Amino acid sequence: MCRVVATALPLLKGETIELVQAQLFGIACAETELLTRRQYGYQHDTTGGAFGLWQMERAALESAARWAVQLPACDLAACMLARVHMLAIGEPCGDGPESRAAWWKAYWNTDAGKGTVEGYKSREAELMREPGDKDEA
Repeated sequence: MCRVVATALPLLKGETIELVQAQLFGIACAETELLTRRQYGYQHDTTGGAFGLWQMERAALESAARWAVQLPACDLAACMLARVHMLAIGEPCGDGPESRAAWWKAYWNTDAGKGTVEGYKSREAELMREPGDKDEA
């Protein structure tokens, strides 16, 4: 797990993948002994305390999320955060273009957003097309 993260995200000056991997692993060992994902003394259904094997508190999670989504090189991190948000929504994703578009409008773009189901389907179809594919119109 640490190696995937270390490989996917940018390195700072002087870092190597192996150094980042070792640091991440060491933090998790020191914080939780790789055993607990919730800070002792806090209920699982509260927002206080720290979370995960790395025991990141809410401010650290928010800071990491703000940073991750601002860097073009961090699309993997932004995708991971999007997936975590999907899990938090708690509704299964769609199983075809129509149901994916409806899910997106209901839970992601919402009534407050200007997106449409038809717009979603059109963009998805256009961007999923392989180079050289011909329109079926």
